[in-house]
Amino acid sequence: MTTPGPASPAIVAGLSRVIADAYVLRFKTEVMMWQKIGCLGQAALLRPLHAYLDEVILLAATRIRVLGGSPPVTLGRIERLASVSGQTDQPDLAGLATAYSQTAQDLSSLATIARVSGDEVTALTLYGQVGRLEEAAFRIDQSASA
Repeated sequence: MTTPGPASPAIVAGLSRVIADAYVLRFKTEVMMWQKIGCLGQAALLRPLHAYLDEVILLAATRIRVLGGSPPVTLGRIERLASVSGQTDQPDLAGLATAYSQTAQDLSSLATIARVSGDEVTALTLYGQVGRLEEAAFRIDQSASA
């Protein structure tokens, strides 16, 4: 278990943003899936991302608790924390791919902060998710181009 250190409040705040962004991405992914329901290949690509984003939320919430914080639990707090736009007026696969890519970059930056702060467990947890988000962004982008 990681002992909370001086950088823990910044890491907890970053992990809270991760949770908020994952919820927004989950919502955007679901809206996109509803629109692509007749397009089996794209719907099949999007469907497993729900479970993956749930995993990201669980990992971030667990690390927040270990570090002595409280994960965001209200929609208002999640909306205020999210850096990914929740706008879904005209969702498109390219925009969704960009949101996944940006979230991967944000996780990578937070992982670097955690590593520099000596929180290796959080850093490794986050770095482990960066590649999965980048892969999702790539696959969604490829699907958008097809």
